[in-house]
Amino acid sequence: MSQIRPISNSEKTLFDTLTSHPLQSWAWGEFRERLGQKAIRLGEFDNDRLVSVCKFFIHYFPCPPALRQLCGVAKIPYALAYCPRSSQLSEEMLTEIKKIAKENNCIFVKFEPNVIALKGSTLLKQEDAKLANFTVKLAADRGHPEFARGDAERKNLTT
Repeated sequence: MSQIRPISNSEKTLFDTLTSHPLQSWAWGEFRERLGQKAIRLGEFDNDRLVSVCKFFIHYFPCPPALRQLCGVAKIPYALAYCPRSSQLSEEMLTEIKKIAKENNCIFVKFEPNVIALKGSTLLKQEDAKLANFTVKLAADRGHPEFARGDAERKNLTT
């Protein structure tokens, strides 16, 4: 039976060897922590051997200025959990993420699995691949921080 536990700083090199995407790397988590988000790094161990890892972030909602003045609070006591570009997670890992999300008053957990949609791929149906490509394009068009802006938009910004 596997055991899920938080990964310590001394295990960060081992953690990075098992990540499947740069957004799951230890360094990306440190960067996001500097921006005020809480990074949670979990590892799945089988007989004291690390077999898979997952990192997700806790994002607290900002408090609107009117509510801040009315109630005197700086942030709303609810959050969301965001797991970018993770590999396939086991049931035990999902259960632990759910438990931690509840402890942090998360109203939902957003997963963005590291799945590549290729033509003829068995990972995604063709309709799902079109939707995934549309979603990525929509996020890039809106200037989502995890997507690079297109050349046309860059030209408009520089002129």
